[in-house]
Amino acid sequence: MEIGENIWHVAGATPIEDAAEIIGVELRGEDDTFDTFGGFVIANLAYIPQDGETPEFTYQNLSVKVLSIAEKRIEMTEVVKTVTDEDGEAEETETVEDSSEEQYFN
Repeated sequence: MEIGENIWHVAGATPIEDAAEIIGVELRGEDDTFDTFGGFVIANLAYIPQDGETPEFTYQNLSVKVLSIAEKRIEMTEVVKTVTDEDGEAEETETVEDSSEEQYFN
């Protein structure tokens, strides 16, 4: 679910096609075998994070941060999409400060 301009919280169990459609970026290559956004995260990290870790990575114009992990499963992530203007400059993205108003996409 979009929680701010170009910012989403995406549950690890979200089907990869659904996440790609909502975010507006192709997330699967020809050789990828994952079916969920959590699988996409693990494939890009190239390891399975442990409980309590909050690893981050960049994919195309996305910054992905793991927010929560439980029993070696990605529970929730934050995805920030960098949008560029016609000059190729990154536009500013507003962040969400009040977590009590967050909505999740799963």
